[in-house]
Amino acid sequence: MVSTRRMHACLVLGAAAIPLVAGAAHAKTIKLTVVGAPPPIVTPVQVTKEYFVPEIDKRIAASGKDFRIEWTQAYSFTLAKFHEVLEAVEDGIADVGVQIHVFEESKLPLENVSTYVPFGTADVHALTRIMRDVHKQVPEMGKVWHGYNQVYLGTGVNDTIHLMTKYPVKRYEDLKGRKLGASGTMGNYLLNTGAVVVSSSMAQAYLHIKNGVYSGYPVSWGLGFPYKIYQSAPYLTKVNFGAIAATGLSVNTDSWKKLPGWVQTIFREVAVGWQDRHAAVSLGKSKKFESIMAKAGAKISDFPAEERERWARALPNVAKQWAERLEKKGQPGQRVLAAYMQGLRDAKAEIVRDWDRE
Repeated sequence: MVSTRRMHACLVLGAAAIPLVAGAAHAKTIKLTVVGAPPPIVTPVQVTKEYFVPEIDKRIAASGKDFRIEWTQAYSFTLAKFHEVLEAVEDGIADVGVQIHVFEESKLPLENVSTYVPFGTADVHALTRIMRDVHKQVPEMGKVWHGYNQVYLGTGVNDTIHLMTKYPVKRYEDLKGRKLGASGTMGNYLLNTGAVVVSSSMAQAYLHIKNGVYSGYPVSWGLGFPYKIYQSAPYLTKVNFGAIAATGLSVNTDSWKKLPGWVQTIFREVAVGWQDRHAAVSLGKSKKFESIMAKAGAKISDFPAEERERWARALPNVAKQWAERLEKKGQPGQRVLAAYMQGLRDAKAEIVRDWDRE
C-alpha cells in the first residue's frame, strides 16, 4: 500500500513530492508532483504529459506574473499502482492525480456510472459533455472527492469497449464456461453470460491470456493495443459496450489551497481542455490501432445488432441495482443514473435498454 511506502517515496522524490512554499501569495516557484499508474502511451497520462502540464505552464508564463511551477511527473508505476493513485494524492505523496475510476469502485462509486450502463454510446465527445453535465446536476459527486482530501477537475472518456478473445464470439453464449479477465466494474458486462469473471488489470492481461489464466478481456482498442492484449487474444469482436468515463484528474486539497486563485482558474480551464483532448485522442487511437492490429493479423469482426440487444437484455438490470445500493448508503445513485440516462437521450444516443425506467 502507498501509506506503508510514504517514507520511501519521499526519499526517492525528495522535496519534489510536496509543495515547499509556506504561502502561494509570496511564492515564485511551487513544486508539484503528478502521479499516474499507466505509462505515457495510455491516453490519460499522455494527455496529462503532453497537454495539461505544458498548457498550464504556458498560461502562467503568458500572465506575466512572477510565478512558476516546477513539476515532477511520476508515471508507469514509479510512485503508485492502479489502486494506489487516489491514496497517494489523498496522503499528499503526490499533488495531482491521473485517476482510473474503474479501480476505485468502493471509493468513487458515482464516477463509475458509465460502466453500470452497458451498451451505451460510443460517442466519446458526447459522453464527455454528459459527464460534465451530470457533475453540475449532482454536486454531491464533487463532495465525494473532498472526502478523500481532493478537488475534482474533470473526467476523461475512453473509446468504446469491445472484446478480445482467443476464440471467435458470435453470440454471448459463446462465452459460457470460459474464464475472462475484467478490470473492476467492467465485469458487469459478463453477468448471466455463463462466463467466469477473473478480476484483473490490463497490464496483466497479455501474459494471463497467453499463460491460460483466462481466455479473453473486454477492452477498448485504445488500450488493447498498447498493452498487447490482441497478440494473445487475436479475435477482436466489435461488441460496442459503449465509451467509458473511466479516468479523471484531481488535486490534493492542501496543494490546491496553496495555489493563487488565478492559478486555480487556469487549472480548471486547462482541465476542460484536457477532457476534450482526451476524447479526441481516444477516438484517434481507436481508429489507428484497429488498422494496425488488422494488418498484424488480428481477426476483427462486427457483432450483430440483434445479438448485441440479446446480450443487453440477458444482463440483470445492473444500473438500477447499482443506484439502489448507493441509495441505501446515502449516496444519490438514482439522481446520477437519471441524469446520465437523460444525457444519453438528449444526445440522441441509441439506447438498447432503458435501465432507469424498468
